[in-house]
Amino acid sequence: MAAKRDEPRTVCRTPAEGRTGVSNVPTWKYDLVSGHISNILGEAGADGMKWSELTLMVGERLSTDEA
Repeated sequence: MAAKRDEPRTVCRTPAEGRTGVSNVPTWKYDLVSGHISNILGEAGADGMKWSELTLMVGERLSTDEA
């Protein structure tokens, strides 16, 4: 899914190394990733998980087209 200039965008903070401030990501991408994060954390329950584990699990759930 290639980003289009006129598609809706969502402002969010991205915790990537070397980045400061915010990013304006396509809303479909924000919804997709945040949905996976919510599902994974719900499955983890009260114990939670390490950030590195969460990152890997989100990556595993994305299809080739989505990634």
